[in-house]
Amino acid sequence: MALADSYLAGISAAGNPGVITVYELGVGIPVNMDEALYMLDPDDVPLLAGIGGDGVPTIGTGEALDAIEFNWLDDNYLLPRSLLGGAATTGDTSILVQSGHQKRFATGDIVRVVKAGTASETMLVTGYSATTADTIVVSRALVGTATNYSSGATIIVTGSALSEGSDPEKGRANDRIENENNTQIFGPTAVQMSRTETQIRKYGVPNEYNHQLMKRMREQWISAEQALLLGLRYNNTAARKRTTGGLDYFITTNADTTNTQSNLTNITTLQKTNYNAGGVPAVAVINPISLNDINDPANTTILQQEVDDPMRGRRRVSYVVTEFGNLYIARHRWMPTSHAFFIEPGRVKARYLQRMVYVKGAVTGDSVSGFIVMELGFEVKGEEHMAKMTALSYS
Repeated sequence: MALADSYLAGISAAGNPGVITVYELGVGIPVNMDEALYMLDPDDVPLLAGIGGDGVPTIGTGEALDAIEFNWLDDNYLLPRSLLGGAATTGDTSILVQSGHQKRFATGDIVRVVKAGTASETMLVTGYSATTADTIVVSRALVGTATNYSSGATIIVTGSALSEGSDPEKGRANDRIENENNTQIFGPTAVQMSRTETQIRKYGVPNEYNHQLMKRMREQWISAEQALLLGLRYNNTAARKRTTGGLDYFITTNADTTNTQSNLTNITTLQKTNYNAGGVPAVAVINPISLNDINDPANTTILQQEVDDPMRGRRRVSYVVTEFGNLYIARHRWMPTSHAFFIEPGRVKARYLQRMVYVKGAVTGDSVSGFIVMELGFEVKGEEHMAKMTALSYS
C-alpha cells in the first residue's frame, strides 16, 4: 500500500474518509490570545493616591522634608471646666480634677459641680494642693449648701470673685504639645532581568522589564498605604533603620479597645468623646466586612428608606448621622477587620523626603537592572479629635 493510501486509511478509521481536519494538521496554528492582561490582585491605594477608594477622600500632602525627623504642634486652651477625678463629700475642701487640669482653675475662681436635681452650691478656689497633683483647694458653700459629688461629675468655672480693687490672679499657661515622627524608606526594590529575556516577545506586554517594574511600583504603594494605617514608629540609630508611625500609632486618646461591634451606640460614644474635646471626625475608614451591624437593613433605627428609590430603599450605609454630626463611611480594602479609624483627612498628611523614583542600575554581566525607592512619613495633627476601634470581631 502506498504511503498516501496508508494515511487516508488512518483517517477513514476516524470516521471521516478522505477529510483532513484540524486534529491531523495542528502544527503551526497561531494562538488566538487575548492580549489584555487581567490583574487578579487589587491595587487599591485610596488614602495616598485615590486609587480604588470607593469615595475615600485622599489625605493631604505636607511640605517636603529635608530631614528624616519632623515635628508638629498641638495646643490647648485652659478651658474653665473639667471632670472630678474622685468623689467629694460635704466636708472635703480638696477637690481632685482630671489629670493635667489643675491649671484650668485659678485662685479666686467660682466653681460649681453640675448635679441633677435641686442641689446647688458654688465654691471659691483658694489655691492648689502643695502635695497632691491635679487637686484644687476650695472654700465650700460660698452660695448654697455643701453636698456630695460623684467621680466624673462636671466641674465648671462661672467667673471669678476677687475683692474689688484686687491685683490680678497669678498668671497661668500651658505649653504646646510637640509630636514627632520620622520617615521610612520604602525600598530600594530591585528589578533585574537578563538581556535575552528583555528581547523575548510576550503576550499582553510590549516590554517585560517595564511590566515587572510597574508591578513592583504598585506593590510598594500598597505597602505605604498599609504603613499609613498600621505603621509603628521606630528609629534605631545604631542599626540605621527606621519606620514611620501611622494612624494606629498616633490615635491614642480616644481608643475603643473592647467593643466588638461598629454599631450606632459605640460610634456615638466615640463621637461624644471627640465632641467634648472640641472636634468630631468626618470620615470612618473601615473594612466592609466590619460593617455588618451598622449596615443592617432590618434595623429601622439606623436605616433611612426611600420608597421612590429603584432599589426599594435598600442601600448600604454611606454615612451615619448622629447629634454630633455626619460621619461618612469610607470602605477600605486594606483595613484589618478588627480596626476602624475615625479621622479628619485634612489633618493627616504624607510628608515626602523623596517621592518614588526609578534608578537605573550599573551594567553587570549580560543583564539589565534598576530599583525603585521612596521615603516619606506621616503627620497626624489633632489626634484628640480622632478615634479608633481595635477589637471589632465578626464570624
